[in-house]
Amino acid sequence: MGKWQRSTRLDNLLHNTTAINREAIQIGHEKGRKAEKIEVAKNLLKAGVSIDAITEITGLSVDEIKELRN
Repeated sequence: MGKWQRSTRLDNLLHNTTAINREAIQIGHEKGRKAEKIEVAKNLLKAGVSIDAITEITGLSVDEIKELRN
């Protein structure tokens, strides 16, 4: 394998690794945002706020909020 082929393979590997890292970070952020919304919804339920209002505030579905009550 020549220098050019090795360089190309290393460049491809680096590119793929970078893309995977970016995707992992994005997934982590999305999970964190979802967890935060769930925590807010739980607190709003405890405060007696209606499910419709919680849905509007958090963006969670009615079913997701109903599951939190159980």
